[in-house]
Amino acid sequence: MTSLEQSLVGALSKMGSDFHTALTGAASQEFGNVQGTLEATRQILSDMNAQFLAMQTAFSTIIDKPEQSTSDQVKIGREQTEALTGLMNGLMVRMQESADQNLGNVRAQLTMVVSDLAERVGSLSQDMMAAADNVAKQAQTSANQVLDQTGEWSEATAARLEGLLANIEARSNDLGVAILERRTTSAESVI
Repeated sequence: MTSLEQSLVGALSKMGSDFHTALTGAASQEFGNVQGTLEATRQILSDMNAQFLAMQTAFSTIIDKPEQSTSDQVKIGREQTEALTGLMNGLMVRMQESADQNLGNVRAQLTMVVSDLAERVGSLSQDMMAAADNVAKQAQTSANQVLDQTGEWSEATAARLEGLLANIEARSNDLGVAILERRTTSAESVI
């Protein structure tokens, strides 16, 4: 009886440990996938920031060069300076308009990317929660089935043990009667 109990306890402990290991591994893998997605998003945003910085540096260079050129042209002559200043002003207006338009486009694209990413992460989170809920329900169902089956085995084992004890008791009584009869027969033959 004790070895059966120990065997059942050992089997149930191993099943619990195996279930825990499987569940932990699946959850870790899913969290690793989410972390990889977020890391890729961080890299994209970092690259966009680097592009903005490069664009700002280029604009600064473009602005600095015309100013230097304008100052040199002032030394050469007033007419050339006025013509160059007018040209630069037109160029600056166009560049500003282009930069504003590009910045608006980049902001719109970035907003769409971030919005899409937020939706996907939200959807992934909901999927992960649903999967975890399903796994928990399946684990509960499995545990209930194991408990039910263990109860049935315990009842069947108890019934077998009762039958075995009754059989041993009956044989013991028969043996006791046979020994008494032999003693009586032996005692009578001695007398």
